[in-house]
Amino acid sequence: MYEASRFIVGLALLAPQFNQDPFLGKGTVAVTSIHAEAGSRNVVPDLCTLTLDRRLTIGETEAKALAELRRILTREGIKATIEAPPYRATTYTGLPVEAPQSFPFWMTSEDAPLLVATAHIIEAELGFAPRLVRWDFSTDGVYTMGVAGIPTIGFGPGEERFAHTVDEQIRLRDIEAAAQVYAALAAHLLS
Repeated sequence: MYEASRFIVGLALLAPQFNQDPFLGKGTVAVTSIHAEAGSRNVVPDLCTLTLDRRLTIGETEAKALAELRRILTREGIKATIEAPPYRATTYTGLPVEAPQSFPFWMTSEDAPLLVATAHIIEAELGFAPRLVRWDFSTDGVYTMGVAGIPTIGFGPGEERFAHTVDEQIRLRDIEAAAQVYAALAAHLLS
């Protein structure tokens, strides 16, 4: 546990060095779980496992982030391993699947044809120009744009402050408005 605490202090010292992007913001790291293995309360643990959430921004990669973490171990003389374990699950059909738990940043340029077309459609269908913002939560865009390079935007009903929370809620009129835009966008893309 003492070595883990030194590693955590090392993370705090490392964080100010993360890349900063004017739109996406700064890369971050957070310890989201600490677990020590011990036989009972009066036994010194021989294993401590930390789970980190490392959010990457432009100019950062999984390999670079892992190397930075390993440098902390070396500097502090901590004997440990650092890995990005795969995500494992079983589908509803019983098929086991495995995928990386690395979610690269992604960003679509303001002049990208898909974004420009969608903005025009929103204005035509809903009567207002959309605000272009970044979402502070993850989407499947980490694969479609971040990995596969497929032009991707985020557009949907509801308020961002409720997305991915226990209070998630969406007004029915927002769903109807989004469906109107989806239909017009599909027609545009197919024309």
